[in-house]
Amino acid sequence: MREREQSNLERARRILVDSGNTAQRVRSHYGVDPEVLHPPTDLWRLKRSAPRRPVPARFVLTVSRLSHSKSLLETAADVAEFGVPWVIVGDGDSSVRRELSSKAIVLGRVPATELSWLIENSSVCLSPGLEDFGLFAAEALTFGRPVVARVGSGVFDLNDLAPIGLFGRVEEVDVSVAEALEHAESQRKFDPTRVRRALDPSKFRNSLWKQKPLRPHRCMRANAPN
Repeated sequence: MREREQSNLERARRILVDSGNTAQRVRSHYGVDPEVLHPPTDLWRLKRSAPRRPVPARFVLTVSRLSHSKSLLETAADVAEFGVPWVIVGDGDSSVRRELSSKAIVLGRVPATELSWLIENSSVCLSPGLEDFGLFAAEALTFGRPVVARVGSGVFDLNDLAPIGLFGRVEEVDVSVAEALEHAESQRKFDPTRVRRALDPSKFRNSLWKQKPLRPHRCMRANAPN
């Protein structure tokens, strides 16, 4: 598998990855220098509709696959310490959902219009897992919502465009999720215009096809090892 991926990379005309984190891993494991092209989003443009299942007026929002690898269960106690109800959107492992059901309001999958409402009305958005990029956190930034993410997540590529709270080991100090949430919620709302421009789908399309002719079947994917 590794040899086949290496061969594909050597033949590829362009190598695109979703974040600086992924780029570093590709560089380290394959010895090539990829381009970073962040995934696009225009969720903020959609109409809003309140979720069918009522949620509290003040809540922490997470959108994630329900998986042990997403650190949801490990984060639950810290969110409880913050003292604000936790709303989770997403599905996946039924055992994770069962364990979370006593710790959070798990909505499962929701339509995009409901998701946009939830992001816009959340007190703070939390991305607890270590993400290659972290599209949910990026989407929340396009709404001008405060975001907290784990140290090392790819969404910090956007830190120059919008403030992002972080938790984990920070300059020899352990910052808890509860501390990061409290700090993020207290911050003033920021202008999301620069993030919206950076993640605009038309910009993504123009960047993707800037070297013509580049046919879709010539684009090759390499899974960067963790």
